[in-house]
Amino acid sequence: MMFGAATFKPGQTVKTHKHDNMYKVFYIQNGKAESIINDEKFIVNKGDCITIEQGEYHSMNNPFKKEVT
Repeated sequence: MMFGAATFKPGQTVKTHKHDNMYKVFYIQNGKAESIINDEKFIVNKGDCITIEQGEYHSMNNPFKKEVT
């Protein structure tokens, strides 16, 4: 299990990847971002919480003008 925090600046991207032995949970504290899970695109906003299952391909990027945390 791991806990971390990240801030994505406008234009920043995390390339598509997967984890075979780990779940991820993202809670959006501020701003909004684009999340892609198994080729399905979502816009996540402040207050949203998403879970990524083991083995799911996912990426995240910030195409917006403000930072997202």
